[in-house]
Amino acid sequence: MNNIRIVVENVHNKIVNGMNKACEIVKKTYGPLGKMVIIDKGFIDITCDGYTVINSIKLKDRLENVGVELLKSAAYQTKEMIGDGTTSTVILGTELCNKIIKYELNDYVDLKRIIQKLETYILDELDKQRIEIIDKKTIKTICEGASNDEQIGELISKVSEEIGISGTIITKPTYKDMIYYESYNGLVYDKGLVSSYLSDDAKVILNDAYVIVLNDNINTINEFETIIYDIKKTKKDILVIANSFSKEVIDYIIYLKRSFNYKIFATYSPEFGNNSKEILSDIALYLDTFVITNKTIYTNIDEVGKAKYIEITKDMTIIKSYDESNVLVENRINELKKLEQTYIIKKRIMMLNGNIGCIFIPYNNEFEYELLHEKISNAIESLKVARTSGVVFGAGKALLDIVNSYDGDGIYKEIINSLGVINNTLIGNNYLEKNSEKVFDPLLYVKVIVRNTFNLLKLFISLGGFIEITEENDRAKKDNNLKYFLE
Repeated sequence: MNNIRIVVENVHNKIVNGMNKACEIVKKTYGPLGKMVIIDKGFIDITCDGYTVINSIKLKDRLENVGVELLKSAAYQTKEMIGDGTTSTVILGTELCNKIIKYELNDYVDLKRIIQKLETYILDELDKQRIEIIDKKTIKTICEGASNDEQIGELISKVSEEIGISGTIITKPTYKDMIYYESYNGLVYDKGLVSSYLSDDAKVILNDAYVIVLNDNINTINEFETIIYDIKKTKKDILVIANSFSKEVIDYIIYLKRSFNYKIFATYSPEFGNNSKEILSDIALYLDTFVITNKTIYTNIDEVGKAKYIEITKDMTIIKSYDESNVLVENRINELKKLEQTYIIKKRIMMLNGNIGCIFIPYNNEFEYELLHEKISNAIESLKVARTSGVVFGAGKALLDIVNSYDGDGIYKEIINSLGVINNTLIGNNYLEKNSEKVFDPLLYVKVIVRNTFNLLKLFISLGGFIEITEENDRAKKDNNLKYFLE
């Protein structure tokens, strides 16, 4: 038999108590000078990541723990939508709920109407504060604020300047002892030489090269010769891209290079299956050629794509075409941007954009690598969003300005005043108020945080009771007199 505990009064006060307990821990991590939190989960984890901290909290009182779970849900929504801003969501969400319990919560419809009206007002005011990214200094401050690291902010601003607004920044591990970057201009994909024996220094440079794009496997020497025979006689540089090559074929390519000095090289297709077909079609479009789908058909040399320059390493290939202003490529990019932005669609857009900056992160220590990778990824994502949505003053100043300019009163003013908690928390964590003039937040980030915290507030005021059901052998054994009770 189950035991049932029903609570119909003081639900909101107990839930807010739970929120306050959780927020008190999470907000200590906030800002560049935020403190680390020790989490004991069988092993010790030390972190300053607010999302990790809130997800580790569980209170003994089950009703108070409902408040923690509400904060976790709101933080998760923010994390899923923008990848950052979870601590701000916890802090602002808690403050809003603290303010609203001063008022009569039974009139849910009227309260919801007031909350919706204020949410719309705040979002409109944020739009009025929008600032366009106009220079390197702004980019640096965005990245520095997102990573809490001046060196990372400077590095990403340099990369961004080199690859331009349309460029893409990616990260890769390195066994060097320092963070560094390289920028590439051209079509770039993440497959390199099929064998390290094709190069003495792990890099191959081809000029005025033929490029054969094959959506198939090459298993025999005869199949390979059918594809390259006519082109091989020109003694020109050749790159063959296919789904796979047998060991026999790879050994034959090495033999041609070493014995006859042919500059014939091969890479695997960047993806597999249908994804391979789509990406290979993008490469063919970039080179004004076609994808070969039948390896037994003789290849006409006049129809094969040609590249001005190709650079191949052990894990990357860069191709520069002769036509750098290909209208068909631009149209393909625009078509892809209209589709749902899945992993493969993003990869295709990145590849076709033609400008890539790669930041290499030291991998000497896994913990340090993960920490740096998270900081750099946050900065890159913040910059990407800021370019499309614009920015507002950071450190909670944009929200504080709305507080200072609002002339309403009563519950309206109470809720608006809650927005100042972000700036106040940062000042409390020894982050000086004057620094809020030096950092920026992507406008989209601030708007998502506002939406999710106000959604949390709407859910909070809609709660009217609590039912706890436990197994008899769990609770009743502790108190044989307990069967059903009502509080």
